[in-house]
Amino acid sequence: MQQHVPDWWGDITLEPGTLACCTLGPLTLTLRQLGSEWHIATRREAVDPDHSQAMLQLCDQDPLADADFQRLVFSTAMTHAYISPALADRPVVSRPAQPLLLAPGQQVTMYVHAPLWLQIRPSATDKPLLDIPVAQLSDTWFGASTREGELCYASRTKGRLQLESIPLRPHRAVTPVHLRNDSGDTLKLEKINLPEPYLALYGSDNGLWTDAVELVRNSAGEMAPVHVTSGVPADAVNGRQICAPRKTTEKGGFLSSFTALFG
Repeated sequence: MQQHVPDWWGDITLEPGTLACCTLGPLTLTLRQLGSEWHIATRREAVDPDHSQAMLQLCDQDPLADADFQRLVFSTAMTHAYISPALADRPVVSRPAQPLLLAPGQQVTMYVHAPLWLQIRPSATDKPLLDIPVAQLSDTWFGASTREGELCYASRTKGRLQLESIPLRPHRAVTPVHLRNDSGDTLKLEKINLPEPYLALYGSDNGLWTDAVELVRNSAGEMAPVHVTSGVPADAVNGRQICAPRKTTEKGGFLSSFTALFG
């Protein structure tokens, strides 16, 4: 049984001179309010994924006092900030733990970890002033050739078929991927390109989740357009949306540009 994961994101009040500290997996971020400007510093460090933290609090001492910082300048003093996770700004290519063979006429659900970004806004409804990846990801190309495809991020996380085998990571969300093979041939899945910018992010008692994604190989042996199932996934306990998708899907939640997903 998975443990309860407390919320760490949300509004924070910043009086003049106040220092807010946010730790999310390998990323530490500090935000200091100095009247009409904010000083923001970040640092990434290697951490044990099984012991990574997620925390947002006011601090007396600055853990990044020696780090370079950015200055966000306003016309008047900004005394509130909203800090939240978000999903990637490009698609993410993930691989199952081992190549997956899906027999004809069968369907399964695979759970894939999704990397997170960290955003800072004046309020929950404003556009982000800062939008950075929690972990630095590698670029990769996904497509049929060097001319057909798109630039994506490469994820080192592994897809799993049992929810219980997915460890809770505070710096990652879980994407349920429903796979269905309506063709007469075995479907081999070695990697999958997930449309993270088109997915909403949800907080729940058992961690962060995204919209579910459905991938179907039809009876003609062709890949149907990807379908995004909007709403809190069934496995998310007491889920609620905390971040809207960066981009909107096509009519009916289908993404025709994401048809070549199996390699």
